[in-house]
Amino acid sequence: TALTVGRLPAIGDAAAQSGLSAGNGVTLHSPGLNIAANIASGGDNTMATSSGPIAVNGLVTLSSSRNIVLSSAGDFIQTGSLLVNGPDLVVGTTGLDASKLVPNTGTNTFTLGNQVGAIGGIMGSFSGGMVSFTALSLPTGTLILSAGTGAITGASVNVNQLGVVIGGGRADLTGSISGNATTTAAELGTAFPMPSNDYRFNTCAIGSVSCLVLPALTPIQPQLITNFEVTVTQPAADDLDAPLTNIFDENRLCDELYRTSPDLAQKVCQ
Repeated sequence: TALTVGRLPAIGDAAAQSGLSAGNGVTLHSPGLNIAANIASGGDNTMATSSGPIAVNGLVTLSSSRNIVLSSAGDFIQTGSLLVNGPDLVVGTTGLDASKLVPNTGTNTFTLGNQVGAIGGIMGSFSGGMVSFTALSLPTGTLILSAGTGAITGASVNVNQLGVVIGGGRADLTGSISGNATTTAAELGTAFPMPSNDYRFNTCAIGSVSCLVLPALTPIQPQLITNFEVTVTQPAADDLDAPLTNIFDENRLCDELYRTSPDLAQKVCQ
């Protein structure tokens, strides 16, 4: 059955427990996962793989000196308030084992685009469950999301860095990136392999400097002309009775009259 990480009251001489704690790393595999209490680990990655959905409920803190990776073959739903203390939080809903999505570094000093690209290359455009946040705080770390064709939604998503894998679904997130809560916050995010108007943060396309992804301009190639014909039109004969428009017409008309009617030319031309 599904695994629940919860809080336990004191039982006999055992003190109350507020969640799960490990001195090194934490690795969980289950048909479903319900995180309702804190998980803390040090020295290695925290990884959870669920063949069903993952739910994070209540006031929960996830802490790790390395990466925190939550991977499911179903929906990822977070309600209440989630605080993450660690370099990375990776959430994927395409069903891959969490160990395949571990970033290559344990710090948040990596190049975000390269990291999202590495994860995106593994996950691709698989079908996936939805990702939903109610309130997420990741003050010093990086949030990387991949839902395949699933939808990514969330309000009050406040992170230091953000990366999304474009997989044929959509994203509609609001909150702040590096303290920026305006529409320009989306520029600070990274989208792999490229920004999409379907993946937005504060209404703007993630990773796009223009808020919206503009379509590429396709130049129109002129058609090649292979056959053409040139027709020369003869000028119309001058009308000797037409009014003169300028001195050049007058001189030309007088020359013509001297050749055809010398007597008339002497009368009208000087």
